[in-house]
Amino acid sequence: MKYSFKGQTPDEMQDWLELANSDWSPTWNNFGGDPKKKTIEALLVEQGYVCAYCGRSIEASKCHIDHFWPRKFFDGTSDGDGVTRADLTLSYQNFFASCGPQKEKQGDKARLPSTCGDAKKAWFNEGNDIIPSSSVCESRFKYGFDGKIFPSNANDQLAKSIIEEFRLFDESLEYERGVITKYLEESIANGDIADIDMEIQIWKQKNGDKLKGFCQVAVRYLEDYQI
Repeated sequence: MKYSFKGQTPDEMQDWLELANSDWSPTWNNFGGDPKKKTIEALLVEQGYVCAYCGRSIEASKCHIDHFWPRKFFDGTSDGDGVTRADLTLSYQNFFASCGPQKEKQGDKARLPSTCGDAKKAWFNEGNDIIPSSSVCESRFKYGFDGKIFPSNANDQLAKSIIEEFRLFDESLEYERGVITKYLEESIANGDIADIDMEIQIWKQKNGDKLKGFCQVAVRYLEDYQI
């Protein structure tokens, strides 16, 4: 999970929402064009062009808007068990840019692994406080030398559920994280990284609007290295 500060609804989206009248209502299905494009751009800048869940580098053409609290259940209507939840369908605070959905490989019918928002689909936990807009979400996870992801606390059942439901354990993510953790280990061993605190700050910094892919993995790995 990658923390990103949640800003205000982009002007273009807000203006579109305010077009609502007695003859027309904004819905997810008619949310498109420039308002949606500008919203995706705002999410990318907000998140440093990395996926809100795994931290992989993303662009507008390689991401989708994920509803952290799924539309299926948070649409203001009563579900099968008679529970009516808030309508968060068009709430910017519920929008996060996620990698995927993955397309088919060129010339190959097999899909690339489904992860993050594409994998979780309509899953949610009513008491979930591990959300990308929470400043402590990153601290709930740790990473091994080989790129494996674990709950920071072995008894953290919610963190375990997040890993499973978002498929953060996927081999493709594990490999990409492992490239970073092994690089850090080698750099520390050969003296290229002498000041771990300074290295952590480097990984937290943006280059323009962009963060390094999997920067939160590097930060957490280095933080644990100091213990």
